[in-house]
Amino acid sequence: MRIRGIDVSSFQGEIHWEEVKRDHIEFAILRAGYGRFPNQIDRRFEENYREAKRHKIPVGAYLYSYATTVEEARQEARNLQGWLRGKRFEFPIYYDLEDQSQASLSKRRLTDIAIAFCDEMERAGYFVGVYANAYWLTTKLDRDRLTPYTIWLADYAPEPSYRGEYKMWQYTSRGKVAGIHGDCDMDYCYQDFPKIIKRAGLNGFERSDEPHPGHKPHIAVYTVQKGDTLIRIAERYHTTWQRIARENRIADPRFIYPGQKLKIYVE
Repeated sequence: MRIRGIDVSSFQGEIHWEEVKRDHIEFAILRAGYGRFPNQIDRRFEENYREAKRHKIPVGAYLYSYATTVEEARQEARNLQGWLRGKRFEFPIYYDLEDQSQASLSKRRLTDIAIAFCDEMERAGYFVGVYANAYWLTTKLDRDRLTPYTIWLADYAPEPSYRGEYKMWQYTSRGKVAGIHGDCDMDYCYQDFPKIIKRAGLNGFERSDEPHPGHKPHIAVYTVQKGDTLIRIAERYHTTWQRIARENRIADPRFIYPGQKLKIYVE
């Protein structure tokens, strides 16, 4: 699958969402804010969320990070949770890593920061991911340690140069969309996030995969292959890696091995 969407912030000014909808935009990722303090909420976030929802455009959100320590990343996550509370997001909540204050950090430290944020958000019930450009994903982040999280790639080229795995691609910052004055970031999504998120009861949704009375879910047994990750296996079965890990008592989702048998509940 491939669907077309946008990501927006206060930089786009007032957005006429009914026109965006008519322009066949299928989702929107909204900047919730930046940093770790409550007054750093994006001044258009509430309006953009309300109007996108009113016009039935599925949404996700992102936070622009300034964190240079693990504790600051956790503070950013807790701050973001306050802005998201009471809302529902069909698409992931992303951590935007690109600030110049982070550029000189070691790969290990920056990856620790990303994991700290994602861990804090997951424990609060959110489906999270990491946003970065191809250069940062290749040279500044340890991609192997980020395998449990979905990746939103920024790569402004006819075809991405990045060879790692990603489920969202921001392919230009100069898009033109009806209802938005000036340039707009444009994205392609390759994953049915709404189905996964709603079934798992994440991002403000109640679980929709509880069996009906008398219904018994099918249990698939999957044999781990070389190169597999839990997130890839979960995508194949339209579930979450957290659920597979929980059902198979896997303490660290990075450590699965070829030949391992996994029980996966398929509704």
